[in-house]
Amino acid sequence: MLELVDVRKRYGGRVVAEAVSLALAPGELVALLGPSGCGKSTLLNMVAGLVAPDAGEIRFAGARVDALPPERRGFALMFQDFALFPHLDVLDNVAFGLVERRVPRAAARERARRELAAVGLAGFETRRVAALSGGEKQRVALARALATDPRLLLLDEPFSSLDAHLRASLQVATRQRLAEAGIPALLVTHDRDEALAMADRVAVLDAGRVAQLSPAAELMAKPANERVARFLGLANVTGLGYWPQAALRLGSGGDARVLAATPRAGGLTLELALPEGRFVLELSAREAAALAEPPTVGARVPVTLDAAAFCRFGAGA
Repeated sequence: MLELVDVRKRYGGRVVAEAVSLALAPGELVALLGPSGCGKSTLLNMVAGLVAPDAGEIRFAGARVDALPPERRGFALMFQDFALFPHLDVLDNVAFGLVERRVPRAAARERARRELAAVGLAGFETRRVAALSGGEKQRVALARALATDPRLLLLDEPFSSLDAHLRASLQVATRQRLAEAGIPALLVTHDRDEALAMADRVAVLDAGRVAQLSPAAELMAKPANERVARFLGLANVTGLGYWPQAALRLGSGGDARVLAATPRAGGLTLELALPEGRFVLELSAREAAALAEPPTVGARVPVTLDAAAFCRFGAGA
């Protein structure tokens, strides 16, 4: 479906895309994951036709589209702020793209009603945008994007303004709706958990380059290098690889000294001094409660390191 071949973009001396190549299969969702400034939004805008690449090719269904204006690519873009029209009610917001394409108004509004029902907003047709919650606005924006039968959906951090609980539920609902429609999608996000929850594959961007492209299920287990591992939030990272949490064995007769103890939701994070060095151990609430004494700074806890569990970068990739 979508294919990027050696795409490059610079702004002065700053590289925002350097030899980026990737492809989306039919119905696949790929997340572009990375910190601010890594080039992920610029890459999305090049696919959308809002920014021209300096070099390389953007293809869809085998045909080049990088020279086409946005309106001729057949793609839909969902923005971070949803970009709804405040002077239109919900139904006319969803029907807007169809009306612009000269679909008869009655047919456009009927299709808009079906899309609203598909995202759980039947009965919201006459409501004004200002009266909607953040989650309702997100679903209206999704219905509007899908009403035009796009060949590709481009998602530019559309959940970032929502609270954590609502964000998680809408991620699931959006993924399900895209699967039902069979539409491939490209998602820009800086949120690791969002990428893992929504994407079939994740492209981790670093300074305009694809540092790693992996199935979401493998990303955390097989980071490509130290920079990727640290961005993903893995602990106990070295230049050669990392020690997974399973390598730190609790209750196996060791004598580790607690350097720091930080409570967190659902458990406790310990920084420990072992003979092999300093390590971070994440304990669940049950594991923390099972310790003989509260793990305060200077206390000893029975933790040993399984040297065979060390994961080298690139091994088995």
